[in-house]
Amino acid sequence: MKVWIGLFLVLAVAGCGAPAGPAPVGGPSAAHPYPLTIHRTGGIGGVDQSITIGSDGAWSYTPGRGMSARSGTLSAAELDQVTQTVSNPAFGADVRPNKTDGKCADAFNYSVSIGPETSTFEECGGSRPLFSALMALLSQYTPF
Repeated sequence: MKVWIGLFLVLAVAGCGAPAGPAPVGGPSAAHPYPLTIHRTGGIGGVDQSITIGSDGAWSYTPGRGMSARSGTLSAAELDQVTQTVSNPAFGADVRPNKTDGKCADAFNYSVSIGPETSTFEECGGSRPLFSALMALLSQYTPF
């Protein structure tokens, strides 16, 4: 009987140090969302523009069509707003391609790169609230 009690105690103590199971998947990433690059083409005027924002808030804008590139730096508060928008777990769904019925004349095409990840889509119907918020911020703080 003493052997069984001793074996039970050893197993019970050994079980206390065992891991609870795999870590949850899909939580917020610790990866910094920079560099952030957005490339916009198409539209009625046939634009070809891009902007890249670094982790320090420095941005570089290329307007295309022989126009001069511009650069600047976002303030800490402005960069924080951009970071919060892009770091939202739902942002990835906002920039995924969606199926269209092919009836979008002169729509913009976007390529959004965050670090090594890139998503390309046509802005044709559908709701993209976080991407729209990002574009509003960028148009407020940069020439993009």
